[in-house]
Amino acid sequence: MALKQTEIFELFFDESNYTPLFVQTAVAAACGMVKGNRCYAICQNGEAMNPKDALKMAELLQLAAKTGNPVVTFYHSVGAVLEKGLEALQATSHLTQTIGEISGVIPQIAVVVGVCGGTAAIQAASADLCLMANQGQLFLTPPFTSNANGDKLEGAGSAAFAEKAGIAAVVYETEEQAILAAKDVIMLLPSNNLDSGSQLDYAMPQIPLDMEDYCRIRTGASLIDHDRDMELFPNYGERNSYTAFGTIEGRTVGVVATSDRCLEHESVAKIARFVRLCDTYNIPVITLVHSMGFEKSSSEDLAGGIREAARLACTYADATTAKIAILAGNVIGPVYTALCSADLTIALQGCTVAPLEPKAMVSILFEQELNKQPIQAAEEKAKQYAEECCSAQAAMEQGLAQMQADTATLRITVAAALEMLQSKRGKRLSKKHGNMAL
Repeated sequence: MALKQTEIFELFFDESNYTPLFVQTAVAAACGMVKGNRCYAICQNGEAMNPKDALKMAELLQLAAKTGNPVVTFYHSVGAVLEKGLEALQATSHLTQTIGEISGVIPQIAVVVGVCGGTAAIQAASADLCLMANQGQLFLTPPFTSNANGDKLEGAGSAAFAEKAGIAAVVYETEEQAILAAKDVIMLLPSNNLDSGSQLDYAMPQIPLDMEDYCRIRTGASLIDHDRDMELFPNYGERNSYTAFGTIEGRTVGVVATSDRCLEHESVAKIARFVRLCDTYNIPVITLVHSMGFEKSSSEDLAGGIREAARLACTYADATTAKIAILAGNVIGPVYTALCSADLTIALQGCTVAPLEPKAMVSILFEQELNKQPIQAAEEKAKQYAEECCSAQAAMEQGLAQMQADTATLRITVAAALEMLQSKRGKRLSKKHGNMAL
């Protein structure tokens, strides 16, 4: 059974202490403290919204932007009151415009706890993060309409469907869990784009870094303070990428980690979206790179692989937040170009950095020599070439990395790099905006 507006506010705000705003109708609003941070909340009650309700939501968003405080919107509405016709259309359009105008000024978190369809789905997807309870529904086209048109898909409109589509950042089993997760997001994010964030208490991570049994999730979490790992989009691009908010020595960071395979377009899009979010609120980005490159497939190219790779490269290049790249394993070809646009790069002992896989490199560079020798000689030559020309030390000597670490000292080295970059002031060239391949 869905929680009432007052029950959501009592669970969301610290000690159930908040100040109600506006007259409670299909939409209620409140302001209070969340994990020690001032925050606004908007809550729908499942009814159809009048134009005044949409305008009330827009007014609250504008107030939050003026005061520099985040907003969490709990979506649960069957839509607009159709009898209001064009008046309702104008009001919802104004709300959508307001969400876009203040995007990047203050964090906007959407929590879908009930029905969220049509224009409301666009508004929820326009937030910095969209969280969902398992009973929530998110769709642009109602599933029954799609079914009637002969386009029937299992689970359409469900939370799992939205998660698979890359709209819902995380899906929680219950409404209460989704509300508590929104509180954690507010704790981790700065209050606005000019805020430097809070220094939180922390405990050392309990997951050791193990490059012998590499796992992108465990490797990323091994850098993050204990119990502060909040993975986002775990089931979108899940094969090859990991994106998470967390803290290192109490400071919020964004952590990206690749798998040891090639990156496909969904993973690439997921990383680019996450890095852009971090850059919006000046959250440092730490990227662990261990990949054989981008997926080698014409089908991937047709699915948008080239576009997404270009978007990824431009996103990293354009980001002015502190960026730390870790050459953690195989860093082959264009993946270095796309992911390692950083202020400081750390070469982990045992990594291999090369424009092509070392075997391919030696087969080209020493073709005549190897043609006269057995296959085993080519393998030995590739190993020697990797050790001499593609190692962490070689990366340092060639200027591809500025710092070096091993598994025991990596977190300490990352913390030191973050400390060095704490006072970074980035400035973009004068322009309206870039034209990356969105």
